[in-house]
Amino acid sequence: YAHTVFMVYSTMKNLLKTEELARELQITPETVRKLAKAGKLPSYRIGSAYRFDLQEIQMTTKQEILPTSQKPNL
Repeated sequence: YAHTVFMVYSTMKNLLKTEELARELQITPETVRKLAKAGKLPSYRIGSAYRFDLQEIQMTTKQEILPTSQKPNL
């Protein structure tokens, strides 16, 4: 049991809040929430809040996540 709790805790501390992920992706927090709700962005629900694993999201290409009009200029 203690090992399971540790694994969950160590995973949770690497999860980003909506606003943190929005900064990483250079999009608005509202867009992050909409993408998560639509299932286009890997996410975890903790109560009413979304949390995001940056490593999972980095494995998903921006082309799969963002509509053309939302993509940042690189």
